Amino acid sequence: MSKISAAEFWRFSLTVYANPQVQKALLQWQDEYDLNVNLCLLLAYLDCHQQALDSSQLQALQTAIAPFNQLALKPLRQVRAEVKAQQGSLPDYPALRQQLLDLELQFERQQQMQLVQACNTLKLRSESKVNNLALYLPSSLLPLNADLDQALHAITD
Repeated sequence: MSKISAAEFWRFSLTVYANPQVQKALLQWQDEYDLNVNLCLLLAYLDCHQQALDSSQLQALQTAIAPFNQLALKPLRQVRAEVKAQQGSLPDYPALRQQLLDLELQFERQQQMQLVQACNTLKLRSESKVNNLALYLPSSLLPLNADLDQALHAITD
């Protein structure tokens, strides 16, 4: 596989994340296990392209996105949750909510670009049977439900 295209990965992510089962699982993993949704999506994308990571490469990807995740994305999610909790006292809540959601989507795309940039510096192994998600997910989440596994690994052209 040649270099990953950020635009192609973004399209893959939007398509896969549009599946309600995938969305529910990824948000649950984010909330309950502090897993990174974009990293999960990248690992699934690499699985689809039969590109394997090792644990040190996975760590390099986590390190590449950690500052932006801690200083931008997580605080923005906290702000969005607080605004939601205060919605009864905010006359313009729907507009505020939409602005925050739009900003969060921009931040998610930025983080995906960081992941792609970091991933494109790694020497990945081509393998016919790849399960990069198994390197990242807690053992309690494995094996994945077959329907979820298939939905996460949907290749779209």
